[in-house]
Amino acid sequence: MADVSITTSHKQGFDFSNDIQVPVGFVTALKIGEDELEADLKGKDPMSPTDDIEAVGMINNIYWSTEITGALEVSMQVSTQNKSTLKVALLQSLTNTKVEINFDVFEYDSIKDPQSYFLSCHSDDASLLGSIVKNNGQLALSVSDEPDTLVQQPQNFTVNLSIFPEPVDQAIHLAASETHKLVKQWGMNG
Repeated sequence: MADVSITTSHKQGFDFSNDIQVPVGFVTALKIGEDELEADLKGKDPMSPTDDIEAVGMINNIYWSTEITGALEVSMQVSTQNKSTLKVALLQSLTNTKVEINFDVFEYDSIKDPQSYFLSCHSDDASLLGSIVKNNGQLALSVSDEPDTLVQQPQNFTVNLSIFPEPVDQAIHLAASETHKLVKQWGMNG
């Protein structure tokens, strides 16, 4: 079974340029425990660059083994406010590790005529439900104390998060191009 591993440009997320065709991704909604993070970052929709996307985070990388119960791993850049919200939650020994996440990852289709971006990995505007992975009692959630040096304005910080699916049928939508699409199950009733 093939893995899904997409490295995106968070710089392109913050400062979209039509002449740079690299993957770009956005976490458009994220709730961890009782904390709903603010969609306080703005990016451009690669499929319609005159439209804004409000985001909780600009994705650096997204990984999923494509196993039904496999963890979804997301690395992203978040605002100072969301960094603070997550740091406080971690310092208070986060006990509610439930997660709700929505995301969109875009890749460039250089074969299609005309060439354009397409959604290559996304939650289809649905909240995926899960829980933070625990490794040896440690939550797989980290928040950088140091701001990003590649994109300095707005100030932003790296967050790494691994999520196991809740035991309900959910779907992650994948595509290799605008015309080659599939839907894979993530989580299962049980």
